[in-house]
Parts: sequence; structure tokens; C-alpha cells
Amino acid sequence: MNSVERPSISQILKPKEKSLSSNSRVVEGKADHYLHYFDASLKDKEELRKENPMDLSNHYYDLATDFYEYGWGEAFHFAELNKGESREHSFAKYEYSLALKLGLKPGELVLDAGCGIGGPARHIASFSQAKVIGINCNDYQIKRANELTKLSNLQHLSLLSREIITLYHTLMPPSTKRTPSKRHVTRRP
Repeated sequence: MNSVERPSISQILKPKEKSLSSNSRVVEGKADHYLHYFDASLKDKEELRKENPMDLSNHYYDLATDFYEYGWGEAFHFAELNKGESREHSFAKYEYSLALKLGLKPGELVLDAGCGIGGPARHIASFSQAKVIGINCNDYQIKRANELTKLSNLQHLSLLSREIITLYHTLMPPSTKRTPSKRHVTRRP
């Protein structure tokens, strides 16, 4: 590659997943689809984004998730980092303190809404022995979460895609629909 050539998006991304890296056209197609929403030659690009928010969001997270995991590991959140403390230790300390503050007990049911690739859900499930159900609106992140969860051998962790959210909106009467905004603990006897 000479100094004038620009690398393709698939050369930049180099995804971890073997099936994607062996077929860079998949990554290239996702990037092209996402970037189409920001094409300067389109007059109504803002309207196009407003009309297709889930498609826009999914293509963004399909592309960005591997970068997030590379940079942050399995936890897509932040935590206070004390002097001499590793990032991993500060994340674990934060997640464990959350489980302790919630008073989670073995077998209790916890919903992690927006679980990403499930790192905190796995850590909290392992630490507290609570049954954690993670939901997320991006199928690629759920696929990755389930791969990592399978490796961790946690039987009391379920990670579900947006279909559960769609089912909720389908089954619930309009007057009772509410979008959860916080993590919630349900106590079971």
C-alpha cells in the first residue's frame, strides 16, 4: 500500500471472529451500510437516520463492539481507578460493590437491561450466585455475550436479544407499558 492509498474499513477493523475475518466483505458491507446514513451527497440524511434508528444503531454496534471489547475488555462501563490499581480490579470492585449494595442472594432474579457483551452480568452472577438475565437490543453483542458466557460455564446466566423486548411490547397492554430505566432486583422466595 503506497502513502496515497487509504486502507479499507475491513482492513482497519480486523474483527476477532474468524468467520468475519475470512470474509471481509461482510464487514465492508456493514460499514458501507452504516456510513450511508452520513453520506454527504444525500439531501435527507438526517431524516433517513430518524426513520431508521434501530438499523442505524445496530450497524454502529455491529462495527464498534469489537473495538469496545479490545479497549475495555468485557465491561463497557467505567469505574473509579485508585492509584496502583489495575483497570480490571477497579471494574471488579465496582461490580461486586453493586451486588453487595443490592443485597443479592443466591437464586434471586436480576435483570441487566442493556447488558452489552455481558461482562458485568457474568461477574455479578458468579460473585452473588444470583440468576441474572441480560437483555440487549443488538444481536451481535448478544451473540458475543453468549459465546463468552458459554466459556465461563455459568448456568444461572441468560442473555437475550431484542426479541424479548419486542415480545414485551407485543404482550403488554399499552396502558401498562413502561421502558425500564434502572437495574431492578426482583426478590423470589
